[in-house]
Amino acid sequence: MHCPTCKNIELKPIKLEGGLPAEGCPQCHGASVSLWVYREWLTRNPEVIVKQFETEPHAEIETVDVKNLLFCSKCSGVMSKYRISTEAENRLDLCIRCNETWLNHGEWNLIQALNLTDKLNHFFNDSWQNKIRETQNHQRTEEKWKALFADDYQEINRIIEWIKNHKHSDALLKYINKH
Repeated sequence: MHCPTCKNIELKPIKLEGGLPAEGCPQCHGASVSLWVYREWLTRNPEVIVKQFETEPHAEIETVDVKNLLFCSKCSGVMSKYRISTEAENRLDLCIRCNETWLNHGEWNLIQALNLTDKLNHFFNDSWQNKIRETQNHQRTEEKWKALFADDYQEINRIIEWIKNHKHSDALLKYINKH
C-alpha cells in the first residue's frame, strides 16, 4: 500500500499513541487506520476512554490537513472528507468501500487532545456531521447578534436568563410581545 498523500511512499506497520495498529508513512507521518481494527482495539483497551490526553489546556497540536482529494491506499477509490469537531478545522478522509480512514500528521494527537479517542467511528455518520454544522450555524448567528448589539449583548443575555428563570416567564414574554 502506498501513502495517499505522498503517492509513491510505501506504508509501514506502526502503532499510534495508545497502541492503535496502523499503516504509517515515513515521509509525511500520516497513517491509515482500519475502522475494524480500531473497533477491536477500542474493545480491548477500554481504559482509552477514560484516559485524558496529557497536554496543557489550549496547547497547539501541530497537524496537517490535506485539502485535496485523496485516493484510498487499498482500493484506489476516492476518499470522502469528514470534520472531527467544531473545535478543529481538520477533516479526516474515509474510504467507504474499505472502511479505512487516513489520519494526516498530528490528527491522532488532535483527536486525543479533544478527548474523542473513543469516537473515531462516529465522525463518519450523518448525525455527527449534522451536529457540527448546527453548532457552527449557531456560533455564526451568535456572532452576528454580538456585532449587532455590541456593548448591549451581555446585558441582553442577562435579561434573557432572568426571564427564562422567572417563575412567570410565560407571562413576561406575552407582556413583552404585546408591547
